[in-house]
Amino acid sequence: MHRTRRPPRPGDASPAPFLARRAAKPERDSKRSRSPCVDELAFQELRRQRRTVQQRIQQQSDVLLQLERNVLDFYCTHTVRFEPLLEPPADAASGGVDGEAASWEQLAVVFPELRDSTTLADACNGDTADASADAPPEAAVVPTHARYYYDSVLMRLYRESAVQERDLSRQCASEAARVAALERSVRHDIVEGTLAAQLRTEREEQDALRGLTDALSTVESHCEAHQASLRATELRVAEMERARELCLARTAVLEAAKQEQMDNAGRIKAEVTAFRSAVEAAANDLERRKHVNRSLEDEISRRRAAMRRRRRE
Repeated sequence: MHRTRRPPRPGDASPAPFLARRAAKPERDSKRSRSPCVDELAFQELRRQRRTVQQRIQQQSDVLLQLERNVLDFYCTHTVRFEPLLEPPADAASGGVDGEAASWEQLAVVFPELRDSTTLADACNGDTADASADAPPEAAVVPTHARYYYDSVLMRLYRESAVQERDLSRQCASEAARVAALERSVRHDIVEGTLAAQLRTEREEQDALRGLTDALSTVESHCEAHQASLRATELRVAEMERARELCLARTAVLEAAKQEQMDNAGRIKAEVTAFRSAVEAAANDLERRKHVNRSLEDEISRRRAAMRRRRRE
């Protein structure tokens, strides 16, 4: 099935001026300086021109098909209707008396010279006895000049159809070559040029985006670690605040005790003096005990030495 194609519009311009303008541009404005919108418009223009060429080819194919149909109609109308004249009489008689009479009447209208034929008279009179007889009737003869006329007309139509088909084939080949050249130009300039550069740029941007995404995930992991550390630090700060409050409470208690001690400084001094005298007495007693211990150790060592001498003796 062929899809419905829109007819070419007068506004569809040829790509030759556009390609000439593009070829006239300097090399520095060739590919990267062109906007993607301009390339897209050029591609759409080429696609519209391709559709126009395809529509023309389809229209020419339809014209050829209609021409073939006209030739067949002409053949069926002016040639096939006279073919029963060339058939044997037995085959012509098998169709029935009425059909034979009708066909002979049509032939008599076209060829007046057949009105005097005995076969035409017998067919028009409806002679069933001769139709059923074993002896074949006399065969009719088609006029040579009429057959040549129809054959010449048919051959002329065939020649015209062949010439038109050849011209249309050449035109289709030229249009197909032009469309192929346009497709190659579009593929080389747009698809392999600007679009390829855009695809490379897009791939580079995607690679950069992936790198930035990885860096972002790394930064987010570091941020989560820092947030955990910040929460731990906040907990320590809270504990330090509680310890500070406890220290302030103890400081208050110590300040109260200090104030109380300062108020009782005389009593404390007396207690300190008594404690010092007690310490001195304890130190003197300790010295005395050490002296006693040393004297006892000396005595013990002398007695042991005396016991060893006695054992030796």
